[in-house]
Amino acid sequence: MKKFILLPKTFIFFLCICCLTLFNGCTTKRYMSNDKIDENILARKPVLVSYNQTLWILGNTTVSNDRIEGEIQPNTFAYGPRKIVKIILRNDSNLITKDNKLSVPIENITRIEYFKYDPGKTILFSLGVAAVTAGAIGLIVYLTKESCPFVYTHNGSEYVFEGEIYSGATNVPMERHDYLCLPNISPSDSQYLLKITNEANEKQHTNLAELLVIDHAPGTSVLIDKYGTATSFSKPVSPIEAFGYDNNQVLSSITLKDNISYSGKPQKNNQQTFDNLTLTFEKPDNAQKAQLVIRAKNSFWLDYTYGRFLNLFGNRLDSWEKKQNGKDKSEIESWCLSQGIPLSVYIEENNQWRFIDFFNVAGPMAYKDDIMQIDLSKHNEKNIRLKLESGWLFWEIDYAGMDFSENNNLNIQRVGIDKATDQNKKEVHEYLLFDDNQYLNQPNFNDYVLLSFPVPKMKDGDQRTVFLHSKGNYEINQKSKGAPHIAKLKKFKEARSFTKFSKENYLTALKKYSTK
Repeated sequence: MKKFILLPKTFIFFLCICCLTLFNGCTTKRYMSNDKIDENILARKPVLVSYNQTLWILGNTTVSNDRIEGEIQPNTFAYGPRKIVKIILRNDSNLITKDNKLSVPIENITRIEYFKYDPGKTILFSLGVAAVTAGAIGLIVYLTKESCPFVYTHNGSEYVFEGEIYSGATNVPMERHDYLCLPNISPSDSQYLLKITNEANEKQHTNLAELLVIDHAPGTSVLIDKYGTATSFSKPVSPIEAFGYDNNQVLSSITLKDNISYSGKPQKNNQQTFDNLTLTFEKPDNAQKAQLVIRAKNSFWLDYTYGRFLNLFGNRLDSWEKKQNGKDKSEIESWCLSQGIPLSVYIEENNQWRFIDFFNVAGPMAYKDDIMQIDLSKHNEKNIRLKLESGWLFWEIDYAGMDFSENNNLNIQRVGIDKATDQNKKEVHEYLLFDDNQYLNQPNFNDYVLLSFPVPKMKDGDQRTVFLHSKGNYEINQKSKGAPHIAKLKKFKEARSFTKFSKENYLTALKKYSTK
């Protein structure tokens, strides 16, 4: 399971109240006695089996010889309401896994729950909550997640969740390099240990995995931008003003890395389809360049909306995805920008907004620190005004700052894999050594690979930051039935059509659930 930052007890209490209210409205839960197991109910799909910090999804579940048995399934849920059975086991349970099947002693079961769950409703009413408890996030993830590989690092005693890699690379043309900072990694027996897992409904294809180990002066920080350029910074300053789309001051939401983010404000009755955050920074005298530093992630609502979009293709979804794989990257990237999926950055010059660049999709599972270089050599304004723009409710921005310090000398070491072992104990490191035509393929839910890297020497007095440099793409396994919605799909050729579709879904769902 993922590791989440600990919050003050009073704040956790508040979130628990929010989530209790949230899930009481989004599920209808009942309990089943161990000695009166209803096989008709158990035959529903999916059956979730929770043991310690592992969760299996079972299909073709049966009861025989005082055991519950089923076939371990990938995450192939369709979007929309569904019936679920969840089995919680004791930590000392005697489980048998063989030939992709799981067998569970009934006497080891502590609780059986069955309920109807609506992920759209859950995500809908979680919008606007500053944060959600780990249990609430876990339920959303296991039942709705369509994203990318998860990365865990060993901190010297256990594996902890760090984030996601190459998010948004949902086809071959969009395959890209990714640079994930690994703040929790710590040597274990002179090795850096990582785990890359498939915990979503997709086939994942990783081309390259290496570490970039950067030693730098104490008191400085380092980030790598999407182009692979490493930059140090030491004194990022907060904006003096920060306004949301509705011109409300939101400075307090983006000045600290505290998981309290700016995620837009759902507007019901206006024509808003894009959201933006306008930041004003004081400009030092003679400043020629700056670094915009952010901490942000995508929303679960973006994941959910994309799933709804794919459903519109019906039985032609496979054909559309094959066509996407034959397109040029610039064409797909241009469409994504016109729909507000990446986070675009503009600078104000002569009372006009000039596009600078965009941040790649980060995924919804963890905030990601990122950096962007900004050229100020032709900027003649007194202050620096930036606009961060994206589709409606697509991004959550936890922090934004600007640094004007000079880049210090960095000692960058590329570290290749010593060993890579997959879930079948097979050595697979040759697939990840180079940016080539060889891929580590992880087609199934719960596929994983364990990676080890040698720890390079560090000069006394230096500070170290480690990044995972990866490259890859993934295919979403979503099932879609029926005839395609041709008329609706034609509209998506227009700019902002995807974010309009997002808002329409939001308002429709809000109306539906507010009347219940």
